[in-house]
Amino acid sequence: MGCDVSDLSFDSSHKTVAAWDSFRHVEVAEMLSETFEVDLNDQDVVRCVTIRGILEVLEEKS
Repeated sequence: MGCDVSDLSFDSSHKTVAAWDSFRHVEVAEMLSETFEVDLNDQDVVRCVTIRGILEVLEEKS
């Protein structure tokens, strides 16, 4: 997928996102990619932070 956990650290007020949450996010994105057989780019992965984003990405990719 080519996504680095550091790409997901976008909480500018605290300058960090919990490493575990970022790891889980990447794991969810990878599972979606494998389950639905879609190629996700970095922007897609970032959009998958929310359920709505996941649904939008899957709709676009199908």
